[in-house]
Amino acid sequence: MTDRRPPWRSPRSRLGGPPDRVDADVAVVGGGITGLTLTLLLAEAGVDVALFERDRLGAGVTGKSTGHLTTLPDLGLARAIDAHGEERAASVVDAMARTVDALERRAAALAPQAFERVDGYLFAEPEGDVEALRGELAAARRLGLPVTEDAPPGLPFEVEAAMRLPGQAKLSPGVWLEALAAAAREAGARLYDHAAVTRVRGKEHVELASGAEVRADRVVLATHTPVGVDPLQTEVAPHRSYVLAFRLASGAPPPALYWDTGEPYHYIRSHDGLVIAGGADHKTGHVDPAEAEARLERWVRARFDVGEIVHRWSSQVYEPIDGLPFIGESLLGRDVWVATGFSGDGLVWGTFAAQVLAARLTGQEHPYARLLDARRVDVKAGTKDFLKENADVAKRFVADRLGALRQGDPESVGPGEGAVLRLGRKLVAVHRDASGALHQREAVCPHLGCVVSWNGVEGSWDCPCHGARYDAQGEVLEGPSTRGLKPREH
Repeated sequence: MTDRRPPWRSPRSRLGGPPDRVDADVAVVGGGITGLTLTLLLAEAGVDVALFERDRLGAGVTGKSTGHLTTLPDLGLARAIDAHGEERAASVVDAMARTVDALERRAAALAPQAFERVDGYLFAEPEGDVEALRGELAAARRLGLPVTEDAPPGLPFEVEAAMRLPGQAKLSPGVWLEALAAAAREAGARLYDHAAVTRVRGKEHVELASGAEVRADRVVLATHTPVGVDPLQTEVAPHRSYVLAFRLASGAPPPALYWDTGEPYHYIRSHDGLVIAGGADHKTGHVDPAEAEARLERWVRARFDVGEIVHRWSSQVYEPIDGLPFIGESLLGRDVWVATGFSGDGLVWGTFAAQVLAARLTGQEHPYARLLDARRVDVKAGTKDFLKENADVAKRFVADRLGALRQGDPESVGPGEGAVLRLGRKLVAVHRDASGALHQREAVCPHLGCVVSWNGVEGSWDCPCHGARYDAQGEVLEGPSTRGLKPREH
């Protein structure tokens, strides 16, 4: 049976929830790579820091990543130069390269087995966009990168053209998170899991679902997208990305990192004898996840001699309107800090964000502290996408209320199924579990009022506007919402 989890596991130890009151210099919300790295850096600097994670450490996006560490921004070099200028694009690439170097040094001390240097290859297939690849080659050379036009080794299908970039890397997410957590605790940090934040009030007051209160001079929302309502949620768009891990019936797994010129693109690496391939990205709640996963599987089977697919999973990334992350002080206040919009480069940008935030929170200098400032306004790079993205949110807000929502009796929903039904004047999210029990919740996302849709692949309710996701019973899984779907009022 195919495992619907990645082949690496998040740290398994249960840390325990916090006491009724926690006082700290800095409260970090989120136990992925950003939060754990930041917590470790702050603790090493002598800061009294406490971390709060809704689920288990690494149970979110970091644990579901594919472990690619690249020094090229997800939006591409040519687009980065066009949108941000050559000087800023060069700074972005340099920041990413420095971050991967820092990860390598830290891994050598904490968990050498978690990190491996490999080459990276951007490739175009015969039916692919060769011109796009040529544009990336030209852009890379303008920035002085050591790229070559070598054929990618180990791929069992034809490639029309390719760009090789040395010095990329693979990370084992589970091993790395375990090492970060152990080091942070040893440095004196307090880590709490199963500690869901339900509200951030002002600069000092954080409320948890348990009723515990947190008092801190500063709060960092290392939650992939800010929790609650934050202006940055209008500047990042949630997307799902799908991954298959499989054994080959013949041949050896390819040895490097690979990604193509497709739109959306596909990405490939190996891990413990498995080939890991991802892609079929789409905006959350806008495409049937079963079809997206099937599309990825068709792409994989057309190119590899697949023996057995042993893992399937998906993850959520947030695409920023100008192609670059937002890291720094929130627009909501000086003492609330955020890091979001990492696209497909979350392991690198999460580590970079932790370095920048640690420096700023301890009064230290960082050469790129302002490069990706969360309060920036880049009219040239982002205005068009900002208007498009938020017009789409407004459209979904109205259309999902007036559109072809299913009418009918909740009893018509079969085991394992979910549907949004119009029952009287209410839109109701109806799910029947495998035992036959019926669960009914209001279908309106409590974050900002959009209507959720059923994700039959992962058994979740997904919001198409800002990426809030809820389990089959309506409890928060991820995203900006701090409250679950309301029970249906009969």
